[in-house]
Amino acid sequence: MAQSLRFALRQIVRNPGFAALAVLTLALGIGANTAMFTVIDSVLLRPLPYRDAARIVAITTGSIAEHNAIHTTSWLNYLDVKEQARQFQDVAAYTIDFGVVRTPQMSEATVSLKATASLLKVLGVTPSLGRPFLDSDNQPGSPNVVMLTFPFWREHFGSDPHAIGEQVHIGDAPYTIVGVLPADFRFSGNDASSGVWIPYQPDSASLKERNSNFLYLVGSLRAGVSLQAAQDELTAIARGIAQKDPEHARDLKLRLVPLREVVTAKAKPVFLALSGALILVLLIACANVANLLLARCLARGQELAVRTALGASRRALLLQMLIEGGVLCAIGAAVGLGLAIFMLQGVHHFPPDLLPRAEEIHLHLSVFLALLGVTIVVTLLSSIAPALVATRSDPQAVLQEGSRGASFGPGRSRLSGLMVAGEVALSVILLVSAGLMFRTLYKLQHLYLGFEQDNITSFIAFPGNAAGFFSFDKTQAKSQDQSMALRVYQPMADKLRQLPGVVDVGYANGLPFEGIDMNTSFDVVGQTRPADEPNKNQALMRAVSGTYVGTMKTAVLRGRAITDEDTATSPYVVMINQTMAKQYFAGRSPIGQQIDFAGKGKDRENSGMLLPYTIVGVLADSVQTQIGQPPIPEVDLAYPQI
Repeated sequence: MAQSLRFALRQIVRNPGFAALAVLTLALGIGANTAMFTVIDSVLLRPLPYRDAARIVAITTGSIAEHNAIHTTSWLNYLDVKEQARQFQDVAAYTIDFGVVRTPQMSEATVSLKATASLLKVLGVTPSLGRPFLDSDNQPGSPNVVMLTFPFWREHFGSDPHAIGEQVHIGDAPYTIVGVLPADFRFSGNDASSGVWIPYQPDSASLKERNSNFLYLVGSLRAGVSLQAAQDELTAIARGIAQKDPEHARDLKLRLVPLREVVTAKAKPVFLALSGALILVLLIACANVANLLLARCLARGQELAVRTALGASRRALLLQMLIEGGVLCAIGAAVGLGLAIFMLQGVHHFPPDLLPRAEEIHLHLSVFLALLGVTIVVTLLSSIAPALVATRSDPQAVLQEGSRGASFGPGRSRLSGLMVAGEVALSVILLVSAGLMFRTLYKLQHLYLGFEQDNITSFIAFPGNAAGFFSFDKTQAKSQDQSMALRVYQPMADKLRQLPGVVDVGYANGLPFEGIDMNTSFDVVGQTRPADEPNKNQALMRAVSGTYVGTMKTAVLRGRAITDEDTATSPYVVMINQTMAKQYFAGRSPIGQQIDFAGKGKDRENSGMLLPYTIVGVLADSVQTQIGQPPIPEVDLAYPQI
């Protein structure tokens, strides 16, 4: 073996051009596949960094047809699940919010994750400093406490352990710091892992309204409990809730999804598609190197024939050729590993939240074992055919061909042709797939989304005392001057318009793709719904300024858009999109029809929107959450009229 290795290395040194071409070809194929497998291993295959991560599931409403999409539910539904679920060790609720955190030294708008005390228990996480939340912290009226994430504590408190017990203001309310989360703790994206955590305290509406849906649920299964058993229990709980509150939970469905699948749902199809493409690249590299080795064997035909004539066995020649191919593949794998490390450095420079679990993408032992396996497979794929050709040749015929000046026979030529044909076929498949992908990307880049895409920039603006989107004050402004829109946002918009290059400014409570969406039920005034079909009418609600439609350049199909003339003291108006017009006003004009958002019974008392809104315009459909998703009914209201 040692002699064969030395001979293989001498062959490489004597033929540096051939060796460099083979190594480079293998390095590209192996390096790209190693980098991709590292990403897949870190993101898709390895357990989440929580205790007993395989038993942690998300609990969501909706049908199984929505795959791994998760939806929010209400505080009352959470309580029912937590109290009745026997297959679960614990159940927790949380919501992602924003707020302005202030100390005497700083003021920063940041993510605030509002959670029940059981969330850290479900995840099996203990604060590195201080204490976790207690069940009493979730009771309305309890003292305000906050836990800091490690990045927030390090940046704003200089990693001072004496920060425990100090106070910060979130909005106008003081909060006492009770704990600091671990440095390596990550949950629900990078944003929620770099802000603050506060206990979720249900408001009066959440305590009474089952359709006040703002909470995500997660749970940890008991040891030995199967997913199917837990799902059966959730189905029974949902059935019981529907019987107890048919008005708001008649069609309630609860289902569980493993948390790892929720985290990786969007990335998984992309990774699998890229893996298929890179496997084709690796096969092309193997075919290429096999052709190189075959050509090299043919060039060494007389040498191998002489060695056979002198007594070398076919087994010895076969082993020698495999070792030479293995040395080339090993060097290619080493260079490919360096290339993979370089690629992974680029992955870590991607924008935050582009890849789930990006901070966990590192080389692990499993990657090196996979690299070893790939090297062995590549060695066999690229070396076995040339080695067999070389060892099965008739030495006498080869020597006679050499004396006549022939380099190889028709059989070898056919084998080489077949390998070239296979390589070209794989390349065509890869090129066609890449062409389709680039065509798709080009069409997506130039797809009209229903609004202006060029020369538009957006950002989120918070008043200095903002406590979050879900900290509602339903008290109506007594005059237009008290409107938040006029006190805060209108002056900011006026100043922005004075900046050089700014054409116009609009604002809304949620922009397309942002994910900050609010849904509402409604009734069309004059239309009655059957008593057994409550909350049938659903729409996405957006509050906009009078300049929003003009700034976004969304087409108005009928009527007019909301303008600055639609103030808190003028008649209440609303725009709807084309989908809503077709769905609820088929065969008649929606202009002039009225929509009631107040609901019925107790819902009406708590809605804060008692007056009906008159439809004044129909907008063209536009993308709301993601490209390719069909638009849902949408209502746009004038900001000062909320």
